[in-house]
Amino acid sequence: EFERARHHLSHTSDAERQYLDMLRQDAPFTALEKPHLQHERIFDTFYTGYIERFEAVNQDKVYDLARYHDMMHELDELFDEKLGIANEDFAMALYQDALHFSNAKRIMDIKRRLESERKMSVSRFIHTYQLELFSNIKVWMMTPEVVSEIIPLNFAMFDLVIFDEASQMFVEKAIPTIYRAKKVVIAGDTKQLRPSSLGVGRLDDEGAFEEGEDLDITLDAKSLLDLARYKYKETILNYHYRSKYEELIAFSNHAFYDGKLLVSPNQVTPKKPPIEYVVCDEGVWDKRQNLAEATKVVELIKKILRQKDPGDNVGVITFNVQQRNLIEDLLDEVLFSKSVHARRLEKEMQRIEDGEDKTLFVKNIENVQGDERDIIIFSTAYAKNTDGRFLRQFGWLNNAGGENRLNVAVSRAKKKVYVVTSFYPDQFHVEDLKGRGPKTLKAYLRYCYAVSRGDLDAASQVLSSLAERELTPPERKLNHLQTSMLKRFEREEFEVHPNVGIGGYHVDFGIKIPGDNGYRLGIVCDINDASQNGDVRDSLVHQEKYLRARGWTIYRVFGPNWHKDPNAILRDIRKRLRESDATTS
Repeated sequence: EFERARHHLSHTSDAERQYLDMLRQDAPFTALEKPHLQHERIFDTFYTGYIERFEAVNQDKVYDLARYHDMMHELDELFDEKLGIANEDFAMALYQDALHFSNAKRIMDIKRRLESERKMSVSRFIHTYQLELFSNIKVWMMTPEVVSEIIPLNFAMFDLVIFDEASQMFVEKAIPTIYRAKKVVIAGDTKQLRPSSLGVGRLDDEGAFEEGEDLDITLDAKSLLDLARYKYKETILNYHYRSKYEELIAFSNHAFYDGKLLVSPNQVTPKKPPIEYVVCDEGVWDKRQNLAEATKVVELIKKILRQKDPGDNVGVITFNVQQRNLIEDLLDEVLFSKSVHARRLEKEMQRIEDGEDKTLFVKNIENVQGDERDIIIFSTAYAKNTDGRFLRQFGWLNNAGGENRLNVAVSRAKKKVYVVTSFYPDQFHVEDLKGRGPKTLKAYLRYCYAVSRGDLDAASQVLSSLAERELTPPERKLNHLQTSMLKRFEREEFEVHPNVGIGGYHVDFGIKIPGDNGYRLGIVCDINDASQNGDVRDSLVHQEKYLRARGWTIYRVFGPNWHKDPNAILRDIRKRLRESDATTS
């Protein structure tokens, strides 16, 4: 609205401009001791009159801003109520389907078939009882290959089919399942693993086309996800929930997603950096293995199992199969040692909680998509060989799409990453290689080394060098509203940090009580730039709900409310801090 007022000033009539010039240049105003003060008062009066006129015309909007926090609380309650009703409806629908199934005419025949010693094949069983099964069992989960094997080939028999991890799926594998669907949702990530034809026979039809002949783009698609992106509009799911600390996902966000992921700033400051860089000076590359590094990994696992929170789980990711096998052999030796470490390790190797696999895994980089663990340990294994030469044998990482494997690996951790390696980032010379994978790995090692040392400025520089566009300027400038708020905050007893966050998304002010490890309150000013493109719901509802889900208590300040009565807002902030203090104590 201030910009509109400025625009209005630039379009005043000749008579209006003449009157303003008189106020600025003619007596008695020029005869005053400090005429510039009178000019400022006149200008302020004009703005005040404009604002009062705007508020008079838009009283409903002004009222909404004044009671914004109460309205958001009411909206949250309505959301929760709607979610509860939806869950109850869903549960009731499942119960009714189960009841109908149990009352089917052939239910006793079905039970007899299931209890018989001579079992039907799954395919024959489904074909025989498809009427009862598909009328009453509404949710089926299986791979496309299994669908083709056991489900009848009936057109549009499913109301909806959802393909997950579609970036790993060949188009021809999905076609039979698509034929069975009325509607299809295809979900996946083009920046993660591509389909692999290793051990799978595929026809190479490149020679079936004449030179110069236009190739149908559907035949050139590498995966089902690629084909869908060629044909249909895509929707990006850009909220990141896995990692507790933004340092764990910031590299992936900048290196692969151009900073488009919305990552919550850290609400709590970890006691130690969320990434630790562990150098094994005695490491040697021998037969694609590094014994000293594998030993260091096993010792680190022992330490973690001794000190970690009981609920935390652990995973180890290696950059080749040989190093994975070596670490597994060393862990087997610990298991057979019958020591206290063996008991802890055995418990972690057989850990299933609420039906979910939380065992300690050791996997190579090609096999970790879909996995996640609280603590991830990387073992690169790369080092100088027995002759003192650094052999750049990167395997899959150096192939086309190798960087996607790295993206999968570096985004598996929820709380902590340990990078165990035998060199420092500057000793890793890959600039002359054509493949993007090794270069991205070096950037990741530089980033991890900076975070491990607590050098967030160096880490931010690495992130900025990765993105195609400038995402994190060296210094975020505060706007007029933020500057005014910061001046008032600095008079208070609480501790204020502006622009909390190392990535592209940040909280305008984080407020701490001296001695706190985490922020009591996050202040968000007005609405962000996305709302100017019409996505106000995302800014006012979804982003706040997301930040609350990540541990933040969010308080939004609108410019008109602040300029009208900053003291009232400060009183409300103090009240919320006292309430949080009472809750904490």
